[in-house]
Amino acid sequence: MRHFILKSLRRFFAATHDEEQLRVSEQRLRLLADSARDVVWTMSPLGAVTYISPAVEVLRGITPEQAMQQSIDETLTPESRDVVLQYFADVGAAVLQGKTPPQFRGDLEYWRNDGSRFWTEVLAFPLMSANGELLEILGVTRDISQRRQYEDSLREARQMAEKSNAAKTEFLAHISHEIRTPMSAILASTELALSTSLTPQQRTLLQKSKSAGRLLLGIINDILDLSKLEHGKLVLHSAPLDVNEVLQQVGDLVSDSCARKGLHYSAEIAPGVMTLRLGDAQRLAQALLNLVSNAVKFTERGHVRVTVSGVEGDDSGERLRFEVQDTGAGLSPELQAKVFEGFVQGDNEQTRFHGGTGLGLSICKSLAQLMNGGVGVLSQEGVGATFWFTVQLPCAPEGLRMPSGDVSAAELPRLAQGLHVLLVEDNVSMRDVLRQLLELAGARVDTAENGQVAVERVKSTRYDLVLMDMQMPVLGGLEATQIIRQDPALQDLPIVALTAGGFNEDRDRFYAAGVNDYLTKPFEYKDLIAALERNLPSDGVTCSTDASHLPAP
Repeated sequence: MRHFILKSLRRFFAATHDEEQLRVSEQRLRLLADSARDVVWTMSPLGAVTYISPAVEVLRGITPEQAMQQSIDETLTPESRDVVLQYFADVGAAVLQGKTPPQFRGDLEYWRNDGSRFWTEVLAFPLMSANGELLEILGVTRDISQRRQYEDSLREARQMAEKSNAAKTEFLAHISHEIRTPMSAILASTELALSTSLTPQQRTLLQKSKSAGRLLLGIINDILDLSKLEHGKLVLHSAPLDVNEVLQQVGDLVSDSCARKGLHYSAEIAPGVMTLRLGDAQRLAQALLNLVSNAVKFTERGHVRVTVSGVEGDDSGERLRFEVQDTGAGLSPELQAKVFEGFVQGDNEQTRFHGGTGLGLSICKSLAQLMNGGVGVLSQEGVGATFWFTVQLPCAPEGLRMPSGDVSAAELPRLAQGLHVLLVEDNVSMRDVLRQLLELAGARVDTAENGQVAVERVKSTRYDLVLMDMQMPVLGGLEATQIIRQDPALQDLPIVALTAGGFNEDRDRFYAAGVNDYLTKPFEYKDLIAALERNLPSDGVTCSTDASHLPAP
């Protein structure tokens, strides 16, 4: 009996102790919930709110008792209410299937007592019994108004930045047209003057003027290319190319500068390197030219040497390494670390003397990266520098025909003899110079100062080809082309767009409107020749507008 009494007493005191521990735990949790800055709440499996902590007064301006009596529509905005109802539906479905209900974490918008809205972060945790039954849902609601305001401000700032970038792009396109059009007239006039009888001194002066015009055009192109690269709008094209021709093209462009300085220029390809590749020859030449021009600019004596080799370890042979080594001023370690960044120039006498925009190396880096390569520099001040870039260019398949070169100026009279051309250009100087160039080639030329006049002319006169400026007053070239293409009798009339823009999407719009070809201002004499050859009637049949015959943009 004594043993039974002692055992019973122990059970009684143990149960009492467990109850006391449970009561203390409940008090502790209630104190924590009541003193928390976040709102703590509990809800029964049937959706009835069983507890809301006092922090709701600060959060919503109402007492816990008032909050517990409010409906879900009085608590949450409609969008957030739908989110919560969906969550409870998911909880109910899980309970019916005998699964553990999901937790919830998301942003919900609450109503304040004054009718204003504010955002919160809500966490909800289903509490389960030992046998897997849902006892209640424990939740925590935290005010994130400041965070949302910060996020909204960042979003607005991003939208403003995007609008600013769009405005910058639009401005660059506009300023490109405004600069390129008179540049076209200058270069075309120079070409026209060079085709006449000149004294040696006059020819030298005109050649210098042409070189200066090309230099200015290079700066314009750098600015436009930088904008396209920043917006991801520069698209590379894959076509057969010969690395030898790329080297020759770059060498031709810098030969005069090297000759004036007395620099020895050379270019060589390592033995075993396949020179026939697939890639964008124009952009490859541009990347290399930026390095070579930079080397020539900062080298006063000695040499500039270009080498092309395969990248070590590349068994496929697709990766090429272009190196440009010079005996110029060299770069400091600090400048080497940032020389490929945009608008970066050295802070020394050489840099101040030669000037420049500081964009060429940055563009070279971006182009190399677009061709799955990279860039770098090795240099020592006073000794010289070796700039390099790598690109991935697949080898061209055997038997693939390389594109033919440019037509020479001597062939132009044969190509354009008797051609009846309508030249549509609003700029008087440009119109007059182009007319003279076309007439020099043997073409008969009519002119129109805007698209409206052009539409009237093509409906009353048969032309073999139309050179159409795209940006004109009254009626632009794009709209005029669309109107012309609506006439079944004019479906096959070759139309060559004259554009001062440089964005691919602009050219896509031109093609969609019905143009056959385009010339980007300012263009050289040989570019005009090539465009004429591509679009001249053959055996009395006018060129087709089939898109497969269009040149790559």
